Amino acid sequence: MKVCVLSSGSKGNSCLVITNETKILIDIGTTSQYVVNELDKLGIKPGEIEAILITHNHADHIHGLKTFIHKYKTKVYVTEKLYSLLEKEIGSFDYELYQDKQAIIKDLRINTIRTSHDAGEQMGFIIK
Repeated sequence: MKVCVLSSGSKGNSCLVITNETKILIDIGTTSQYVVNELDKLGIKPGEIEAILITHNHADHIHGLKTFIHKYKTKVYVTEKLYSLLEKEIGSFDYELYQDKQAIIKDLRINTIRTSHDAGEQMGFIIK
């Protein structure tokens, strides 16, 4: 597994996770174009991203989400509460709910963990 931080800080957060079978993003808090440019530098096409995990709904974690998912039809993994919060901000989108606080995306097992933050719903991830 490889992890690449595409951006970090108050201007936007996004992280790429790659395995032999899977490419996912965690958050997309910069512009969609910024993420596309960063993926291009790594030789990755945006359409290769199979899923996006969202830690919480603050702008520095979701700023580019709407544009990216509508353009590239990428599925977003969320809880019911987080879906509701995001839908109010970006409209409806293709999503998958975590089952028993986990998701399996090809060769990745993602377990969600609660984190402490001042958002309506927030989480971290343990990825194996």
